[in-house]
Amino acid sequence: MTSMKHTRSVAMYGGLWLLMSCLLLHASHAGGQDSRPASRPASRPRTLPATKVNVLHLRDYPVDVGKILSLVPLPDGRHVILNAYHYPTRHERIVSYDMKTGKVAITYVDRKIPPMRLILRLTPDASKLVLMTRDRSRLKVYDVKKGNLLSSPGEKKRKLTIFDYVLSTDSKSVLVGLMGASVERWDLETGKVLASTKIDGLPKDARFRVSPLAKAGKVLVVAHLDKEKGWPTPQLLAVCDMASGKVEAKATVRDAFCQPSPCGTRVLVRRTGKSRSVETWNAATLRKTSSSKMNFKTMENHFSRDGRRLFLQEYMLQFIVVWDVETGRPITDFHIPGKNSGVGVIAGPDGMCTDRFNISPDGRVLASVSGPWIQGALAPRKLVLYDTSPLMARKEKKAE
Repeated sequence: MTSMKHTRSVAMYGGLWLLMSCLLLHASHAGGQDSRPASRPASRPRTLPATKVNVLHLRDYPVDVGKILSLVPLPDGRHVILNAYHYPTRHERIVSYDMKTGKVAITYVDRKIPPMRLILRLTPDASKLVLMTRDRSRLKVYDVKKGNLLSSPGEKKRKLTIFDYVLSTDSKSVLVGLMGASVERWDLETGKVLASTKIDGLPKDARFRVSPLAKAGKVLVVAHLDKEKGWPTPQLLAVCDMASGKVEAKATVRDAFCQPSPCGTRVLVRRTGKSRSVETWNAATLRKTSSSKMNFKTMENHFSRDGRRLFLQEYMLQFIVVWDVETGRPITDFHIPGKNSGVGVIAGPDGMCTDRFNISPDGRVLASVSGPWIQGALAPRKLVLYDTSPLMARKEKKAE
C-alpha cells in the first residue's frame, strides 16, 4: 500500500514537472531571444516618435580588471572609468578602461585594501576625477588624462565627515556638506576654504545632501530627519543663504525620495507607495511645477549636468528610463535598433538586464554593466557604452 502511494506521488509530481517545463519552453520560444518577464505595458506609453540609441562599444566583462563596483564614462565615447575589486590579489583598482582596445589605459589607484563601492564624479569639463576617501574626511582629485593626484581638499587639522559634495560648473571648486550642519566651498586645486556657513535650525547630526542654486550665494539642503518615523526617511528641503546661513524657504517631504538637479534649478521628488509619481519642484521656491505618474519602481538614478534629463533604473534592473525634467514626463518610444527593441526604455543587449550604470557629465554617453536577469557566478556579462546624444538633443513639448 505504501509503495503504491509512493508511485502515485512520484507520477503526480513528475507530471507537474513535465507540464511546467513545457510551459516555460513555450514562453521562451514565444519571447525569442529575450526570455525575461514582460515589463508592465503601462510603463511604456507610445506617444512620441522613436529615437535610436546606438551601441558605441560592447565588450565582455573585464575579468582581469576585477569586479566592477561603480563606473562613469568619459564624453569621448571610448573610455570608461571603473572602480573595481580584483579578488585574487585583493586589490582595489580605479582605472580608465579603453573600450576600443579592451585594455586599461590609465591606472589611478591600485592598492591592497578591502572592497568598497566608491562614488566616481567627473568635473563638468571631464578633466578631473574626484573621489571621497573611505573615512569620508577628504577628497582626492586626479587628472583624468595623466592619472596623477592633483590635490586632497580637506584640512588634516580638522576632523571632518563629508556627507555630500557637488562640483561647480567651472570645474574649479566643490560645494561640500559636512557633519555639524556646515556647508563649505573648497578650491579643487589648493584645497583652500573659499566660503563657509552653518545652516540655521538644522540638527548637527543630520545627514544631508547639498546643491548650489542658480541664484548666486544660495544653496539647497536636503536633510534626512532620521528621528522621525517613516520610509523613506522624511526629508527637509531648505533654501539657505551661503553668507548668513539663514533659511529662506523650507518644506518637509514624506514618502518620497528628493533629488536636486546639479544645475540648481529643480528638485525631483519621487513619490513611493500607491501614489507612485515624479514631481518637479522649483528649487528656489520649493513649489511643485509638474507631476507625472510612474508605473514602475526605481533603483539607481543619475542627472545630466544641465538638469534636463534624469536617467532612472527600473527596480527589476530590466531597463533604464530617461525622464524629461522640463515637461515632467518620460521620453518615450526609443530603442536600440536590432537589439531587444523596447518602447520607452534603454535595454541591455540580447535581452540582458542593466546591473550598474552611469552617464557622462553631459549626458551624451551611458555606460552599463549588463547581464542575465537571473544572476550567477558563471553568468555571461557585458560592458556597454551607449550614444545617448539624440536623447539630449530632443526638445519635448510640455504636457497640456
